[in-house]
Amino acid sequence: MDRAQSGQRIQRIKTRSLERLLDPAVSRYPLPWLPSYAVRMRDLMDGDPFPFGVEANRPTWDQLLLYAYQQGIAHRHATVEEIFPPGVDTKIVV
Repeated sequence: MDRAQSGQRIQRIKTRSLERLLDPAVSRYPLPWLPSYAVRMRDLMDGDPFPFGVEANRPTWDQLLLYAYQQGIAHRHATVEEIFPPGVDTKIVV
C-alpha cells in the first residue's frame, strides 16, 4: 500500500468514525448527550474535530511545548521543527 492509498484509507476511517459519533439514532456510547456534543465540537473545529498531520496540529504542539518548558518538564523551549524532522509530515492529497 503506497502513501496515497494509506492517506485515503485513513480519511475513510476518520469520516466513518465521525459519522457514527454524530448519528443520534443509534446509541453506541453510554452518553446520551454525546451526539449533540460531537456536533458542537465539529462546528467549532471547522468540520474536522480530529485534524491529521503536524501542520494541522501546530497550535496544539506549540502550546504543549511551551507548557512543558514552563512547568519544568523540558529544560528548554523546543520548537515543532525540532521534534518533527523534515519529511515526517508529507502532504497526501486525497
